[in-house]
Amino acid sequence: MDLHDLARDRGSMELAVQRMAGLPALTLSISSDVLYPLPQQEAIRDAIRAAGGRCDHHVIKSPDGHDGFLLATREVGSYLADFLQEVESS
Repeated sequence: MDLHDLARDRGSMELAVQRMAGLPALTLSISSDVLYPLPQQEAIRDAIRAAGGRCDHHVIKSPDGHDGFLLATREVGSYLADFLQEVESS
């Protein structure tokens, strides 16, 4: 997981997300996550939007670091359910 690089073999993150421009995307950040910090998630969101894609982004406030997404099940589930419902109805 630490070695994953969206840009690897794709030129750049911007080029990688251009392939997704027609697809809706959702990014979630955990406020205290140092493995995938907020600025990284915002850069992904911004790159998708710059490529003409739609990307919803939400920040979940949690003191639990990267594991916060496992512990904040209500928040993650709510954002995911809303996103999927919106995608399905469009």
